[in-house]
Amino acid sequence: MIFRTIDTDKDKDTIIKFRKDSFIVSFGIDAGFGDEHAYLQRMEERVRKFPDGQVIIEKD
Repeated sequence: MIFRTIDTDKDKDTIIKFRKDSFIVSFGIDAGFGDEHAYLQRMEERVRKFPDGQVIIEKD
């Protein structure tokens, strides 16, 4: 398994999909997700501040 820092450009589709899925699991719908662009901006800031804490785990 590989742990790598999220690249918001490369991983955009994946992290949005995962985030929306977390809303569905938690609340039954993804209506509270909000704006995708705003989410990506927040994620970019988190990656800048905490690059080792914002990772994607890849297997094979």
